[in-house]
Amino acid sequence: MSSRRDGEAWISSSDKRMVLTERQIRLLNETYYSRYTTVKKQINIPSQVDFGFRIVLPSETIIVESPIPQGVEVHSSSTPIEFLWGGYPSLGARNGSTEFGDLIVKVW
Repeated sequence: MSSRRDGEAWISSSDKRMVLTERQIRLLNETYYSRYTTVKKQINIPSQVDFGFRIVLPSETIIVESPIPQGVEVHSSSTPIEFLWGGYPSLGARNGSTEFGDLIVKVW
């Protein structure tokens, strides 16, 4: 903290948060299904491990995962996110709006 000449102090803060855009997620969704092996390599997931994820928002849930075989152990993690709507052709009135939700990643 630094002081000003008149004796008052400056106070500052910062905020770190994960913001995902609709465009990022929709493109990853398309790539996940069309080039799954490439996506796994890009994000350093071993070849013998499978993964999927969900974006859970108040207005919509976006599911990007293949069917999980029965009897397989599944590990998951949830992270709070801010989701920015926009940049995708099918969008309408939500363009530029944000919602808070969760990113749930599963590996099996």
